[in-house]
Amino acid sequence: EGDLERRLKWLRSGGGELPETQDALRKIRAARQRFSRVIGLFPNLTWDGAIAERDRFFAGLEDWLLQTIRFAGENDIFVVVREHPQPPEHYDRVESVLSMLSDIDADLLQAPHVLTVGALERVNSHALGAELDSCVMYNGTLIVEFSHLGHPVIVAGNSPFNNKGVGFEPESREAYFDLLKRMSSGDAEFQDRKNQFQTNAIRAAAFQYIYNIYHFPIMPQLTDWTFDSEKYWKSWNNRPDDLDPAKNVEWARTIDRIAAEAGSVT
Repeated sequence: EGDLERRLKWLRSGGGELPETQDALRKIRAARQRFSRVIGLFPNLTWDGAIAERDRFFAGLEDWLLQTIRFAGENDIFVVVREHPQPPEHYDRVESVLSMLSDIDADLLQAPHVLTVGALERVNSHALGAELDSCVMYNGTLIVEFSHLGHPVIVAGNSPFNNKGVGFEPESREAYFDLLKRMSSGDAEFQDRKNQFQTNAIRAAAFQYIYNIYHFPIMPQLTDWTFDSEKYWKSWNNRPDDLDPAKNVEWARTIDRIAAEAGSVT
């Protein structure tokens, strides 16, 4: 059984038994009695969402979230904002999307059509997805995970999974907002494409995380899903020749992009 198969089996196992998950599910089910639709937004950490190449018709992660939440409030849509989960020892307010939004418009997050689920809350995101009319992402692994689980996926950003046939990829803000108002698991368009979305999700995940992986030679390489931080950094082997640009094409690409944006780089 390979890494991908183990990951998919874990996804299908659920995890909705966590008390905080059940509390969130009760709130979502109650919202269905009051709102015409229920959608979920699943943003990444602030620094991950700040990658310029991910932007399409929104100015960035912040713009996407604010406009979507405000649009939902005007169109009888209940919104679940599930922050990227983090363990307490790694949590940093600077990386928190909810902290960022609160600093901009704290009242918006307290609106009756909004449910926020913070990074430290032990809530299973996949269990939430099963209760939503659509799962909306800007970028991230949840795109293929929700697609594989058979949930309608809407991608607002330019993710590595775009053009892989794993979900709906609107070409404009108008098309995006139209999908938010009508897309659900019972939608005829989704039902026609659901099986292909699920098949393509496995293929896209395999390509992105197994066949298309690049490894920085300067970094220790992991060989399985487990992560032992102490062991990882003890295996660091920094040699001058590892920084040869010819051996670090992706690093060179990143540095070139930073230099182009900043005008210079040291």
